[in-house]
Amino acid sequence: MRSYLDTCVFSHLYNPEKEFHEKTQAFLHSIPEGAPRWLSVISLAELRFGVRMAEVCGHRRLDQARATLNAAADMPLLQVSRHTADACSEIRQMLASTYFKNGGCTKPPRWVEDWVDRASGKRLQVDENDVWLCALAIERNLVLVTTDRRMMRIPQALPEKLRVHLIR
Repeated sequence: MRSYLDTCVFSHLYNPEKEFHEKTQAFLHSIPEGAPRWLSVISLAELRFGVRMAEVCGHRRLDQARATLNAAADMPLLQVSRHTADACSEIRQMLASTYFKNGGCTKPPRWVEDWVDRASGKRLQVDENDVWLCALAIERNLVLVTTDRRMMRIPQALPEKLRVHLIR
């Protein structure tokens, strides 16, 4: 499996206090040695932000946050390209068609985070970075590995294009 790791996978992988720490380790050990694994520059930015906030706030696990960031920085990185932008716009359109009232024919709010599911009346709970992370997976035909259950709303809108493995 050509896997691509979501930001939360690193958080669970390197923090034994996280709920899915052991399952994340077990999953990654099940991938054959030498099989490609990537991280996106978007996830790297999210992890760097987390470390910066930990520094500012004097978080008790700052050393662990830095170790997680260092491990992530050593991963091969996926860069965002014009092809990623194409996939991102397709995902946003499919999310609007699937979840937004009027099938997306009225302009949805600018930020995906503000979209409300027409069926449930609840927030979609997908953020903009999640859309970009999924776009990278589509563009490169990779399986996105995540521990974030909210991420599963995106492949529901694009079941034939986006493969996501949820660690639970």
